[in-house]
Amino acid sequence: MNASGVISGTPTVAAASNTYTITGTNAGGSSTTTLTFSVFISYKWTGTTTAWSTASNWESNTVPTTTSDITIPNTTNKPTLSANTTVASVAFSGNNQLILGSFNLTTNSLTGGSSTAYVVTDGTGSLTIKALPTATATTFPIGSSTTSYDPLSIQPTSSVDVSARVKTTTIASDFTSTTGGITDINKVAKREWNITPTGTPGSTVVTFTNGGTVYTPTTAKVGHYTFAATNPWEELAATYAANVWTTTTSSFSPFGIGSSGGFAAVVLPVELLSFKGKNTEGGNFLTWTTANEVNNKGFDVERLMANGDWETLGFVKGNDKASTYQYIDDLTFGKFPTFQKLNYYRLSQIDNDGKETLSKVITIESKVNSKLKVYPNPVYTQLTIETEATGDYQILNILGQIILRGPVSAQRIDVSALTQDNYVLKVGGEQVKFSKQ
Repeated sequence: MNASGVISGTPTVAAASNTYTITGTNAGGSSTTTLTFSVFISYKWTGTTTAWSTASNWESNTVPTTTSDITIPNTTNKPTLSANTTVASVAFSGNNQLILGSFNLTTNSLTGGSSTAYVVTDGTGSLTIKALPTATATTFPIGSSTTSYDPLSIQPTSSVDVSARVKTTTIASDFTSTTGGITDINKVAKREWNITPTGTPGSTVVTFTNGGTVYTPTTAKVGHYTFAATNPWEELAATYAANVWTTTTSSFSPFGIGSSGGFAAVVLPVELLSFKGKNTEGGNFLTWTTANEVNNKGFDVERLMANGDWETLGFVKGNDKASTYQYIDDLTFGKFPTFQKLNYYRLSQIDNDGKETLSKVITIESKVNSKLKVYPNPVYTQLTIETEATGDYQILNILGQIILRGPVSAQRIDVSALTQDNYVLKVGGEQVKFSKQ
């Protein structure tokens, strides 16, 4: 083909890639030439109206296709879907919202999301992001309305496509349920997220942000809807910080956020009606009564040692029904067994699955006839000992460690070097507590 030749022919277009091809012959007809070139089409929202499917609302005057990269800047009219839509990527470049309504949006990636630029799931439509990475969390910048940003982030163990939407709830029955709503609307943030993975994501870390009225939980929980015929909500362990709840789950469906007892009624395995004790000649006599028992393995009876630790004295098997129990502490067992005038006790109720619940602490004053006395108590510098015993004394800290020792015959002990704390003086088989000021 010479320089003055003219290519003629009808172009064909590969629409998926915006590639144009022209094949023709030169003016002299001596050769055939094919020219291939690409034309970039900008899929930037201009928003003459709100309809996504109207070509004039796009800078290119062309409605995006499944391979299009979309940019959404600030505009007066917000893009609104009128059909299920798939695009290659979505980038928010300003403060705007993309409204789904009843339709789904699917994309490989979404960037630029923020509290003023996000996908509004104000109907049944969901945002689907394909092939979530496992090394980092993917944010779904979604909100239940144009004034409420309620994002979540998801980090699965296995890469999957995930669809998500969020809705506002105002009463207990608003929460997804075929058998009734949640337990206590006052203990939850009024939002519900629906999360649906394609495939098995494995153990997944999920965070939820409440964009509605501020709710601060007491014991943070994430509610998970199980579709059970009765009691369909369960409560998952969660952490809370700055209006964000985080949990780990491998099962997906509707979720909510709030406090313990908001989604599922808190059922105590054991309801303890009373726990009391008294000193007798045989030792300290403990009794306790339960109103009901479910899944109750039994009770560890614990006593506070002088070093601040709790020791287990014994185990009492549960009856799995309302019962009265008793235990006698003969004051011969433990690290500081016999000579504490005040003894502190508590119960550790143990479920069959190993979960433990502690009771209140009770105090029993024992009739101790110890001949060991110290004064002044509290002491500042010199501690005086009165005892009929001979040999050495020992002073122990609250950890049971020996700090000082010496002959009882000294009678007066210089404790000025001790720090301010509680201590135990031991002489032979007797001991007494004192405080250093």
